[in-house]
Amino acid sequence: MMKIVILVIMSATILMASFTREGVLVHDTKLKLIWQDDNATKTTRLNYLDAKEYCKNLSLEGKDDWRLPTIQELQSIVDFRRYKPAINEVFKNTTPRLYWSKTLYSGDKNRAWYLFFYDGRSHYYLHSNDSYVRCVRDKD
Repeated sequence: MMKIVILVIMSATILMASFTREGVLVHDTKLKLIWQDDNATKTTRLNYLDAKEYCKNLSLEGKDDWRLPTIQELQSIVDFRRYKPAINEVFKNTTPRLYWSKTLYSGDKNRAWYLFFYDGRSHYYLHSNDSYVRCVRDKD
C-alpha cells in the first residue's frame, strides 16, 4: 500500500511541477509559487514558531510576503528519483534533512508536518525541535 501512495505522489509531483530558476529564487509556473533557494535554506535551523516568524520577516529580492509552506507545497518540489537530497534538480541549496511546513498535525497541535529531503518522506515533529526552513510566496 505504501508503495502505491509514494508512486501516486511521485506521479502527481512530476506532472504538476514546472520550475525555472532566477538567481536565488525558484519559480513554480504550474502552482504559481516562488521558492527561496539561497544559502540560508541550507543553514537556517529553527523551532516551528521561530521558523514561521523567520518567513514572515524575510525580505528577499525586494519581496517581503514570504511564508512557511504547507506540507503539500513542500511535497510538490520532491523528486523521488533523487535522494540526498530528494528535490527537483533546479534547487541548489538543500540539506538532506528535515524542513518545516506550516501544516499542523491534527492529532496534536504541538506538532507540525515536516519534509525529510533525504528521501522525500514526510512526518510530524514537536514544535520545540529545530528543523531547516525554506520559505515560499505566491506569485504576483
